[in-house]
Amino acid sequence: MFAILAGFIISRQDKRYDNLREALSHVDGLWMSLYNSLCVFGPKVKKDIANFIDERFMIAYDFEIWDYQQVTFFRDTIKRLYAYVSKLKPKTLAQKQAVEETFDKLQDIEVLDQETGEIAKEKVLPGEWIVLYILTGIIIFCVFYIKEFVLHSIIFTILLSAAVVIVMLIIRDLTNLRLKGEYLGYESGEQVFDDIGKPRYYYYAALVRGYTKKPVGKTFRIGFHEEGKKPFVLTFRQDEDWRTVVKRAYYQNKFPGKTEEKEEKPGKKIKKH
Repeated sequence: MFAILAGFIISRQDKRYDNLREALSHVDGLWMSLYNSLCVFGPKVKKDIANFIDERFMIAYDFEIWDYQQVTFFRDTIKRLYAYVSKLKPKTLAQKQAVEETFDKLQDIEVLDQETGEIAKEKVLPGEWIVLYILTGIIIFCVFYIKEFVLHSIIFTILLSAAVVIVMLIIRDLTNLRLKGEYLGYESGEQVFDDIGKPRYYYYAALVRGYTKKPVGKTFRIGFHEEGKKPFVLTFRQDEDWRTVVKRAYYQNKFPGKTEEKEEKPGKKIKKH
């Protein structure tokens, strides 16, 4: 029973993982291609498009992948890009082709963002987890109950129990999109920042939760704001310990809220709710 259910769930979640990896890499590739295509319009357009893409990916990293459909900012970015590109006045054949390709790529990105949100939500259901935990408990209890105090029986008990636990951990990592210890698609998205000439961006919570490895790059940025709130980003050098810099920034009143509190007039009480 456990083998059938676990096998079914692993197969389904593995397919979900592969589909998401393909969709995310496709989206990242489209954004890089879009940026490179519009570079034919010159430095100003190149800079503006880089800012659009930078803002979009920073927001993307602030949310879990299964929250993509809740991030209305994605749609706002697409709309603003449509409006921006529509105002461009191509003077050469290459520029005209770049505009046409951009509209096609934006349409593909919209579709893929929608698909990504839908696929990502197909996690293991609570009821399935309950059944798996019950079956795991029964198996481990039974093998320890019937084991004999001889070497081969002890080895069999340990190996079978370990195998069941490993299967459960694989299911957990697949449903959380964290095989090999890193969040799915994180590095692919970071390469977009490299392509558009921006420092890599990491969300503070993602670093704390271990979604990604230690930040890399000559300089990198970390966001400390709440999801969906006004961005608050600090830039770090590669040789700096970002945890130390965060503490220093906090005590120097560079964090939102702490500065506001200090700017209150003397004697005025701060209302607490």
